[in-house]
Amino acid sequence: MKYDLTARVLHWASALVILWATISGFYTLLPNIETQVKQLIAGFNVSLTALFIPFFCYRVFHRIKSRSPASSDQISTFEKKISGVMHLMLYVVVGVVLVTGVLMMDKPISIFNVVTFDQVFNNQTVITVFKTIHKYATELLALCVFIHIAALVKHELMGKKILSCMI
Repeated sequence: MKYDLTARVLHWASALVILWATISGFYTLLPNIETQVKQLIAGFNVSLTALFIPFFCYRVFHRIKSRSPASSDQISTFEKKISGVMHLMLYVVVGVVLVTGVLMMDKPISIFNVVTFDQVFNNQTVITVFKTIHKYATELLALCVFIHIAALVKHELMGKKILSCMI
């Protein structure tokens, strides 16, 4: 009842990137954070998440082509359906965050000062729309991640050892 090694590596690497980008991104919104720190985190996050885009695409491809392990009888049909919907939602919201993150850029996109891409749009109105969508999508992603972790903790505390599938 384990996911294959590729799925597990993709899951945990994705979790690290998503948690880092989410937590550090919200951190920069706190008052009294120095502008230099905000810029450093923003630059790092742009580079990291830009590199994450093809990784995430491969993760989606792998998920589509691979079968999930057989579900435990400890999990009800309703819980399995909710889990499926939640996982689909996570994939969709991560995709929206990544796409809007690129589309909202108002300057060239630098990946660790090694490779630079021009921003997609030069129209500030369009950029503002994508920044707004990105803002709400990141908030929704944070909520989805919280629910995902809370569900895991709930099941583990109830003796339904679902974490072992991803370790």
